[in-house]
Amino acid sequence: MSYNLLGFVLIGAIATVAAAFVSSRAGFPFPQRLFMGAVAMRLIGSTARYEVLQRLYDGIGDASGYYAYGLELAEAVWQLDFAVLSAEQWFEGPRLWWGTSALRNLSGIVLSVIGPTMRGEFLFFSLLSFAGLTLMALAVHRLAGARAGATFAAFVWYWPSLWFWPSSIGKESVIFLAIGLVVFGFAGNGDRIRWLPYLAGLVVAFSIRPHVAVALAATTGIGLWLGSWRRLTPARLIQTLALAVVLLVTFRGLSSEFGLADADLEGVQEFVSYRAQQTLFGGSSLGAVPTGILAVPRAFINIWLRPLPWDVHNSMALLSALETGALWFVIFRRRRDLRLGLARWRKQRLLQLAVPLLVLYTAMIGLTFGNLGIIVRQRSPLLPFVFLLLTSSLLFARARQAGAGRQARPVAVPGGARRPSEPLSHPRARSRQWARR
Repeated sequence: MSYNLLGFVLIGAIATVAAAFVSSRAGFPFPQRLFMGAVAMRLIGSTARYEVLQRLYDGIGDASGYYAYGLELAEAVWQLDFAVLSAEQWFEGPRLWWGTSALRNLSGIVLSVIGPTMRGEFLFFSLLSFAGLTLMALAVHRLAGARAGATFAAFVWYWPSLWFWPSSIGKESVIFLAIGLVVFGFAGNGDRIRWLPYLAGLVVAFSIRPHVAVALAATTGIGLWLGSWRRLTPARLIQTLALAVVLLVTFRGLSSEFGLADADLEGVQEFVSYRAQQTLFGGSSLGAVPTGILAVPRAFINIWLRPLPWDVHNSMALLSALETGALWFVIFRRRRDLRLGLARWRKQRLLQLAVPLLVLYTAMIGLTFGNLGIIVRQRSPLLPFVFLLLTSSLLFARARQAGAGRQARPVAVPGGARRPSEPLSHPRARSRQWARR
């Protein structure tokens, strides 16, 4: 057995044993079978991604490049070559430390620990994305209870795009971890942000995709601001101002790293148009990126309705089209939750982030990418926020129960016993009220 396969088996065994230990402890918030099955899906997903790369694309892809570069770095570490600690190795210039460079260096760090196993590194990155999804599920559990947490976890742990696409050596895996940290930190305890995981998530996102960090900072600020309209407390005001500072810092960093610090609006539009044209290649090309007054509606159609049946040109496109159809079937079945979430999103902490992010991020990738293959991967980090909307009734259930508990205060009855008060609509309650008059 080669170490490529042996390394995968070892990492899988360690992950399985660790998951069994953690999920068997008292107080674990999710059903053990659900959690263990989710870990098994990461084994399946990373294997499927590896086989697709090797068999359908002859090993040609970004993951292969990240692995090759990371292996060179790891070999230098094993030989105690201290040149790997130099600034040139890690930054490659003032504007090249993020994105691809960051992924290459991370690949080198991972391989330095796990050894020369590409299959194993696929699994490791898959587990990074799983950690991010688990942090999101923990946030739901903390704010909405066990049933909501388990339902949301079942969606995000088992949905095909969420165990397949981020199960490779790539940016999507790390972005899922970053989003999980941001959501977990923003959720906090329902009132205050946990700044350590929140800022850590933004740093991780910025190191991989600076524009994603800006989108996360902007939407958390928008959500908190809009959610504060009803009751602006000093704590909310301080948090909103702090988020405004974070947004300013991340946006300035984005402008600097992309060379847009001195660009005007026309220059930014030209930059976006140029990046969009770079994606118009291959059999999955849309032919053009939407522009003009119909750009935003077409962007939403491209992201959430395609690939359509006539877009299917290979097996991967067929599977993506089937998944899109399955998603809309679930949306139809849970349309009441969707209506509830869209109507009351400002009143629920997690939806305050989900709705603005869905709108902003969908427009951002819909106006930037003109290739269905890229779009399918890029939209996968948005799916957990769709599933937040589709579990809205459970997200609001705890609030309704708390409200009912406050209304049902005990009242005195003859003999010293106490019983919950009936609502005024109850006949006995109305008769007692009339008698007191």
